Amino acid sequence: MSMTDSSSRSPQAQGDTGHATYGDYKAMQRSKLRSWSLVGAVILIGYVWSTFGTGFNPVDFVRAFGTSVVFIVTEMLPPDLSIIPRLVGPALDTLYMSYVAAIACIFLSIPIGLLGARQTRLGPISFYAARILTAFVRSLPSLILAIFLVAIMGIGAVAGTFAMAIGGVGILGKLYYEAIDTTSLNQITGINAAGGTWLQKVGQGVWPQARPALVTWSLFRLDLNIRSAAVLGLVGAGGIGFDLDVALKLFQYQQATTIILVIFVMVIMVEAINGTIRKYTL
Repeated sequence: MSMTDSSSRSPQAQGDTGHATYGDYKAMQRSKLRSWSLVGAVILIGYVWSTFGTGFNPVDFVRAFGTSVVFIVTEMLPPDLSIIPRLVGPALDTLYMSYVAAIACIFLSIPIGLLGARQTRLGPISFYAARILTAFVRSLPSLILAIFLVAIMGIGAVAGTFAMAIGGVGILGKLYYEAIDTTSLNQITGINAAGGTWLQKVGQGVWPQARPALVTWSLFRLDLNIRSAAVLGLVGAGGIGFDLDVALKLFQYQQATTIILVIFVMVIMVEAINGTIRKYTL
C-alpha cells in the first residue's frame, strides 16, 4: 500500500485500530452514572427502611427538641465557673491518658497495618490473622472494654489508658492497611525487581506514598481519645469524665456544662496542635 493510500484512510477506519473514541468515553460515563444511581437508590431505600425500623416520628422529634432547649436554658445555663480550678487536675489526667494511649495505639497498629495490607503482607496466615484481630477488637465496644479493665485494674486512669490503646487498634489498624492498599504498585514492583528486602519495600515504596494518610489518621486518634476519655470516665476509667459522671448523678447540671466546656477547649487545643504537626510533617 502506498503512502498516499495510507494517509487517505477515513477517521472511521482509523478508529478501528483499537484506540478509544469519544463514543466509548460517553458509553463509559453512562455506565458509571447507572452504577452510581443504583448505589444511591440502595442507600436511600436502606435509609428509609431503617428510619421506620427505629420508630422515628417527626412529631416526637420536634417535641423532644423543644423540651431539650428548655432544659438547657433553665437547668444547664449559666455554667458554674467556680469549679474550674478543681478541674485542672482531671483535665491534665485526660490529656495524659489520651496521649499515652494514642502513642501505644500507633505502635501496636503499625505492624498490624503492614501485615494486613495486600501490598506488604508476608503471607496468608499473618494477613488473615491481622484482619481478624482488628475485626474482633472493633466488635468490642470501648465502654465494655473499659468496664472489663476497671474490674481487673481498679478505678483510675490506668484502666482508661489501656482501654483506649487496645480499643483504638481495631480502627487504626484497619485504616493503616486500607491506606497502604491504596498505594501504587509501580514503586513496589521496581523495588522487588531490584531484589529489595521487605523493609526496603516498606520504607522506600510504601511509606512515601502512604505517609499523608498514616500521619493524618494517627493524629486523629489523639483527637478521638480526648472525647473517648470523657465517655470512659463514666465507668470509673479516670480523667475528667469521672467528674462529669458525678455531676450528672448529683443533678449538678451547671457544673456538667462547665466540664463539657473544658472538654471542648481541650479538643480545640489538640486540633490546633495536630494542625501544626501536619503542617511540618506532610
